[in-house]
Amino acid sequence: MLFNESIRAVVRLPREIISHRELLLGFVSRDLTSKYKGTFMGLFWNVINPLVMLALYTFVFSVILKVKLGPEATTGNFALYLFCGMVPWLAFSDTVGRSTGLIMNHQNLVKKVVFPLEILPCYVAISSLVTECMSLAVLLVAALFMVKHLSISLLLLPVLLILQALFALGFAFFFSSICVFFRDVTHFVSLMLLTWMFATPIMYPETLFPERIRFLVWINPIAILVSMFRDVILEGVMPELWKLGVFTAWALVMFYSGLFFFEKTKREFADVI
Repeated sequence: MLFNESIRAVVRLPREIISHRELLLGFVSRDLTSKYKGTFMGLFWNVINPLVMLALYTFVFSVILKVKLGPEATTGNFALYLFCGMVPWLAFSDTVGRSTGLIMNHQNLVKKVVFPLEILPCYVAISSLVTECMSLAVLLVAALFMVKHLSISLLLLPVLLILQALFALGFAFFFSSICVFFRDVTHFVSLMLLTWMFATPIMYPETLFPERIRFLVWINPIAILVSMFRDVILEGVMPELWKLGVFTAWALVMFYSGLFFFEKTKREFADVI
């Protein structure tokens, strides 16, 4: 019976998105514009921010610290390496971090019987994905300038973005729901994301892990995702099949589980709030 309910929830979500696509796009548009409402540059800040971030990384790690990935690498490569890891991480953490207050921040919509609550986590995930794509545009231009080549492996990038969005959306469904019942989870998520970031080889290569515990890197799904981003963008190679397979499994399991939990608990939201 649980399996049948899960299947119905997964099948119903695309129908909800399609039938309420204008509502969803309205939420995404309002979310993107509200961040920079009243500013002169508007949405262009989504390009300025990653540009400044990349410039700062380059200055700090290339000019001041002179960090290199290896004896034959340049200092600029490390800044690009770091930025390539930060782009998917920031999109993921933004979706998960903002999900904790979604239901509580939209209490007026929760009590409307006809409103599809699934739209709320979806719009946050899509908004983060749009912002990530703008950062990726900066990253690709920088990679072309510094690495001097872009490969056909970039064709896999949309697949990685979709899998990343599904993975983040699963967490968003789960945490947006559970925070209705346990408000302390908001603080737990902040600590979880901070710990997760430092446990992921974003600011350092995975080779720094001692050989005997390096397997811990590859049971971290975000580490696998970041590695595939670097393979596709910086190395110009297709990621190993096991990485793609493992992360696909992670993404589907998290999406499926998070959506099922959300569907099972959403009927109680109005009573708790």
